[in-house]
Amino acid sequence: MRNILIIHLESLNRNNFLLNRNLFPFLSSIESVSVSFTKYFSTATSTLMTIGDILYGGMDQYESSTTLDDVPETYLYKSSLMDDLQNIGYRTGIYVYPDGNNRESAEEKHLAGFHNQMILKSDYNAYLDAFSEGMECQPFALMACDYTSNSCFNKYALSGKGDDGFRQWEAGYRAIDRHIKDLLDLVEEKGVKESTFILFYGDHGDDYWTHSFRHGMTHAIEPTALLIHTPFFVYDPKITEINKKDNDTLIAATDIRTLVMNMIDPQTDWLRELSNQKREYVYSRSAYAAQPIGNIHYFKAYAVCDGVYLIMVSPEGMALYHILMDSDCHNNLLRHFHLQDGKLIDDLTDPDYCCQVFWQEPTRRKVRQTFYYLREILYRETLHSYLAGGRSEEEMNGEMDFMHIINGIE
Repeated sequence: MRNILIIHLESLNRNNFLLNRNLFPFLSSIESVSVSFTKYFSTATSTLMTIGDILYGGMDQYESSTTLDDVPETYLYKSSLMDDLQNIGYRTGIYVYPDGNNRESAEEKHLAGFHNQMILKSDYNAYLDAFSEGMECQPFALMACDYTSNSCFNKYALSGKGDDGFRQWEAGYRAIDRHIKDLLDLVEEKGVKESTFILFYGDHGDDYWTHSFRHGMTHAIEPTALLIHTPFFVYDPKITEINKKDNDTLIAATDIRTLVMNMIDPQTDWLRELSNQKREYVYSRSAYAAQPIGNIHYFKAYAVCDGVYLIMVSPEGMALYHILMDSDCHNNLLRHFHLQDGKLIDDLTDPDYCCQVFWQEPTRRKVRQTFYYLREILYRETLHSYLAGGRSEEEMNGEMDFMHIINGIE
């Protein structure tokens, strides 16, 4: 059986990866010989939520949690990806550096699985040593998470005093590249690169206050494309050159569990299976359903993205973005309408409006059709989350405003 290595890219969205390749020379070189998926979206805007979604292959496990540290009374999923791999003979391990910020709570809530633990290290060299030791027995299935590029952990990337925030941000990204190189150097030393699938995923991006200050939070806030459109690529030494190109299959973080199980099945062409899947949208959120609104440590919101459009609901109302035209989600297409009895009413009546050429009736009709279609999906998925969290439809509608538009024309 071939080995599995899943590498976490902390706080990195796809745009920042593409725009700052000078900070990622090694990672870019690996992506160039990998299959890169351009329409991969995370299902959460914070680290532990995303890791849980990946390992359990679903989003319902912790929806009843009122904080990220809560231990559920019951578990909907009875095994994690690592549990399943361990059961068929893999040596498993999830390695984390640094170990601060209550990461130990992940053990109590079985984030890694019911027979696996997160191996937390406060020293980077000790972290690498533990990872290296994990490859001693084959087949192995390991996950490596360096949180240094998280804005809360940038201090681990710098040794000098008086460094400004811009240098800290840059140093965090350079730390990602260093981390990847250190890991793959160890893989090369063990002589296992040609027998190992290596998956790279971004858990979430950061929004440096371009939508709202949100008490200074850069993630765990509304799931715009800045937060959920992240890098995802797979190194498979057996993939032919013709397939080492960008792949536009729509993929969610929750698909990784099935993907890995297909990879280790010698009878399955994992790339064909993934490319042929007919996912119509990705659903994402910034908090568990049971978490109350108004907490300063996150901003609760939900989104659905079909790879072109992203619709979002929050306590402030609804928004719709065309993420290929507006990759940072700054132009809410709904601001040119108002909602009346659930219907979009056109507000573009000024004949001198400078964008009238763009906002002709075919455009407005497309926005209305897209809104109605995606709003129905978003409502259904958000309700599912609330019910999974032991809450009601009435409670959902009391927190999420499906009846108004964010920054609409008054």
